[in-house]
Amino acid sequence: MRLGTTAADFPDSLVPAGTIAAYLATQYRFWGARPLVLIIGQANDELRALYRDRGLASAAVITAWNPYGAPLPADENHSAQARLVARLDRLGLAHEPGHGADPAGKWAAEDSRLVLGVDLEAAAAFGRDLGQNAIVWAGADAAPRLVMLR
Repeated sequence: MRLGTTAADFPDSLVPAGTIAAYLATQYRFWGARPLVLIIGQANDELRALYRDRGLASAAVITAWNPYGAPLPADENHSAQARLVARLDRLGLAHEPGHGADPAGKWAAEDSRLVLGVDLEAAAAFGRDLGQNAIVWAGADAAPRLVMLR
């Protein structure tokens, strides 16, 4: 598992460079109690304030959509995402709805969850369990980083 903010941070990834570049360019938008947009490598004041409001020091962006980057029909993606939400609820993890969106609009947004207070290892385990190539994680500095899982 590697964290980074540029494609050069992941030279040994099994994921194609173009896919990594797309993850890095994605805007991760959330519309929970405190709406925010996360950009890889940019500290986020709204996320920092959310941490302060809830007494937290980390968060992760996790999705169940399109495992290993292979597009699935919408109904399958929605079902997988519903199972993720139910799992987060069972575990008592706070989370907020959102999506990862291509700012150029070349690909459709994917439903995501901002999972609050989750540590890096647990967030990565969720991503691996869901067959994801990557997740996004932000520590106490509120600066999101891409975490390549493959």
